[in-house]
Amino acid sequence: RLTGTPTTTRQRGSTTPSSSSARLEFRAAEGETPIVTGLVTLPSGLPWYIPNNNNNNNSNGGSGHSIYCTSLKGLINVTDFEQAFYGHGYDGSSNEMLHLARWPNVDVGSLSSMLDPSVSWAKTDHGSVYGKIISHALANTGQDWTDGWAHLNVGDQDNTYSRRITQHRRGAATFTYPKNLPYLNGDKRKENDPAIWRDNQFWLSGKYIGLDHPGEWHYEKKNYKFCIIPPKGGKPNSELIS
Repeated sequence: RLTGTPTTTRQRGSTTPSSSSARLEFRAAEGETPIVTGLVTLPSGLPWYIPNNNNNNNSNGGSGHSIYCTSLKGLINVTDFEQAFYGHGYDGSSNEMLHLARWPNVDVGSLSSMLDPSVSWAKTDHGSVYGKIISHALANTGQDWTDGWAHLNVGDQDNTYSRRITQHRRGAATFTYPKNLPYLNGDKRKENDPAIWRDNQFWLSGKYIGLDHPGEWHYEKKNYKFCIIPPKGGKPNSELIS
């Protein structure tokens, strides 16, 4: 949101402007503080509603903060986005970065929880192998994560891979993912070595069922449905959402 006028100037040391020596320079109007941002801000007054299948009610173990949804059809000219922010101020002074709906949950605004693997990652249990994760903690959620995304720090654990969950069922401790991790490169010894599949870690996203914690968001591209749980309760109508 620049308030100045773009101008071209000669580069230092040049004597004549040319296509190779000129550069585009943006300057703020006198007394103004420009903010350069790639955010798309949702218009105020959107018709938010509370869905019937509210994952976050207290009976489901949620915080009791309501989920609010709205349609973004015709409002944004992008088909997908990777981040959402909540709060007033284009300068970012009061904006809070929302978290993608996920399991296990992390607290918005808490850098320590994001960086602490014991909080932001789930551990694999004994019996996990290449293409299959066993986690009894996941079974306790009582959710079916089939077709969601598994973010896998497994095997050599030098890299993290995102793969679709090919099979899971509600209340099950086991889910599967495609056996196509590039670092293995067909190495059957590594694929079948149980030692490298111990003490691995993962987290899940990509499904509405993961929306159950304050400060999370979820977007369904097929029907343009955007849902959030406000980080501090209340209704989203009064806040700037980008």
